[in-house]
Amino acid sequence: MRSRSEVLSIYRRFAAMVRTQYSTPIHVFRVDSAGDYISQMLRGVLAEQGTLAQFSCPGAHAQNDFAERKHRHLLETTRAMMIASSIPSHFWAVDLPHQYSALCHSIGWYSS
Repeated sequence: MRSRSEVLSIYRRFAAMVRTQYSTPIHVFRVDSAGDYISQMLRGVLAEQGTLAQFSCPGAHAQNDFAERKHRHLLETTRAMMIASSIPSHFWAVDLPHQYSALCHSIGWYSS
């Protein structure tokens, strides 16, 4: 992403991919309360799709820390899986998103 103005088009493509690949809509869209990336147009798209927009409370580092810990755990576990699989590191860019997705599904962190 080169600028914040691309958020809406990126989200639309991502939501379409989720609907196509997993036959389910995105139920919750979480973002920090700064609102840097959430425009009125994106809020409108979320409302049209029935997606609940959740915002962290200003200064509530505990909410952001939870998401950051979850993300860090996923990345560390994915890296461990990649190392254990003995895949050469130059292939990691290709395989990492697949491993990450598989891990999220196995843990059950995708909304159902």
